[in-house]
Amino acid sequence: MDVAGETDPPMLRVNRDIVAAVIHHSAALTVYAAAEPEPSFTWYNGSTPLTSTTGVHTSSENRPVDITTTSHGGSEPDSTDEDWQTVFRYSSTLTLSSVNEWDLTEYRVVVDNDYGSNQTSLRLIQASKYISSAITDFVLPRAGPGSCRIGRPAQSVSWLGDGKPA
Repeated sequence: MDVAGETDPPMLRVNRDIVAAVIHHSAALTVYAAAEPEPSFTWYNGSTPLTSTTGVHTSSENRPVDITTTSHGGSEPDSTDEDWQTVFRYSSTLTLSSVNEWDLTEYRVVVDNDYGSNQTSLRLIQASKYISSAITDFVLPRAGPGSCRIGRPAQSVSWLGDGKPA
C-alpha cells in the first residue's frame, strides 16, 4: 500500500462513495485521510462550504448539519486490512438529519495539510421507498460489473442474477 509521506498531500479513502438514505432519517458520509501533519477537512454542497453553523440550504430553509472530525489512531472498527489501521488516522463525517429530496446530491470534501490538498466526492441517493423505514443505511457497490446506478428522476430498476431476472 502506498503511504502518504511526511511531505505528501493527504491520501484519501472512502468505504462507500454512494450512500443510500431513507427520506426523513439521518445519513452520514465519511472520508478517511492518511496525512502528516494533521489535515483539515472542508465539506461542500456544490460550491458552498458546509459547517455546523451554515448547514445545508434546502429550498427555503437552512437546516443544520453535523460535521465531526476525528483522530482515531488509524483504527476503524470494521477493518481487516492491517495497513489501514496504521495509515488512515483521521476521519471526517458529515451527518444530515432528516434527509429530504433536496439533500440527494453530490457532496465534496477537500482535505488539506501543509503539503497540499486532495479531494473526493460522495453521492447521497434515495433508498427505495419499499425498503423498511427501520433500515437507515443501504449500501450499493461502486460502479462496475454487478453495480446499480439510480438517478433522478426515479428510474426503473431490474435486478438480475446470472443475466436472468431475479
